[in-house]
Amino acid sequence: MATQSAAQRIQHIDLTKALKAPKRDVYNHIGNLMVSSTQRKIRAKKNPKNSPLTKQLKGNSKPLQDTGLLMASINHRATDKQVVVGTNKVGARILHEGGAIRPKKAKSLAIPASKNTLKMMKRYGSSPRQCIDGMKKNGWNIYSSKSGKTLMARHKSDKYSIRLFYLRKSVTISARPYLTIIQKDREVINTYVARMVVKHGK
Repeated sequence: MATQSAAQRIQHIDLTKALKAPKRDVYNHIGNLMVSSTQRKIRAKKNPKNSPLTKQLKGNSKPLQDTGLLMASINHRATDKQVVVGTNKVGARILHEGGAIRPKKAKSLAIPASKNTLKMMKRYGSSPRQCIDGMKKNGWNIYSSKSGKTLMARHKSDKYSIRLFYLRKSVTISARPYLTIIQKDREVINTYVARMVVKHGK
């Protein structure tokens, strides 16, 4: 169900009083139109571009596309008075609005340093803390670089170290608006509503 918890309401669209068709049905159709439009915006978004590290981790250069969960989460909620289109996916709001991410409890954010780190997280634990703890239990030595900005890892059976996480006090996410109504959307909505008025109006 679409909510405002992780993204914003797009718009409250009023229908003409001349419309006798069930307004919830009309709003529901408008919601479906806007869900499809929002998904197209996500696919088409090219700027601002991702950082080189993000591109490396994702394996593509599409700013709003990675696992497909954001696109799949776009939904709508229709009533007799309005339709709300949005997403309840955690992190969706900051992708839309932009902003700074800071650690809530830890001293620093731990950012995966490479795809190798993602493999480690898949094997030892999905969060940085779980991954580090799991690696330590399996013969890995985890230590900070001289600068203190990188967590390194070396297995007891290996002489070479790997970069595990970059440590940052905050990360700034650029705004990439996708929950928007553009002129083409308005034209499609107005055309549909006008057709419903002719069909179900007075």
